[in-house]
Amino acid sequence: MFTVGDALVNRSSTNETKTIESKTMAMTFSKASPDGKSSLSAGDTSIRLPGFDQLNTDSDSSNVFTKVLESKENPYSSTHGHSTVQGSVVTIVLSRPDGSEMSVQNTSKPIAIRLNRPADKQPKSETYDLFGTRFQYHKVNLPEKNMTLSVSILPNSSPMDMYGVYVTFGTNESLLEPPTESKFDLLFLLPNRTVLNSSSDVNPDDQDELLHTVFLSPDVHRGNGTYIFGVRLISKY
Repeated sequence: MFTVGDALVNRSSTNETKTIESKTMAMTFSKASPDGKSSLSAGDTSIRLPGFDQLNTDSDSSNVFTKVLESKENPYSSTHGHSTVQGSVVTIVLSRPDGSEMSVQNTSKPIAIRLNRPADKQPKSETYDLFGTRFQYHKVNLPEKNMTLSVSILPNSSPMDMYGVYVTFGTNESLLEPPTESKFDLLFLLPNRTVLNSSSDVNPDDQDELLHTVFLSPDVHRGNGTYIFGVRLISKY
């Protein structure tokens, strides 16, 4: 599809955006220099690049072709649960007018990427009432150390209510005890305002979810094993 896209983008006018879509893939391309404001969408994915001078690219030309390719079927396999990982795979390519790819690294501003997960692949949510010092516990098994855990705690009252998310970890599930206020392996406070360094880089519709999400990537969690999450209301506003 990139070959077809290269041919079409060469015939496009500056600042013109076109999309090609098949049953398994979608590609959007634009003949314009990234401005830090405009977004490109391919299938269920949208991206917004920083301005050209913030990309730290190896090219001195502002005449840039931007291509976004979304594979609707994820080809990467998991040894646990699914033969394929759920969700899309997205490729972003910046190229020069001659078709050669541009190297981008250490951007001074982030690349905003939104991947919309199909409704039938989203985990089911659960609703609880938390009062006083009461904990609500949830147990999660992480089969592979390279996986990431994402937990969203969305209040149904004031978005300013503060919650503590206490976590214990163990490789022997039968010996693992739930976390308490004084005994835990990891602790997170929500809303987490450190995730919003610049509100202009985040879609307003996504801000509340980001503020109330605990994101345990492999460099944060303790590896494969069992995790018990204890959620407690700390203060109300």
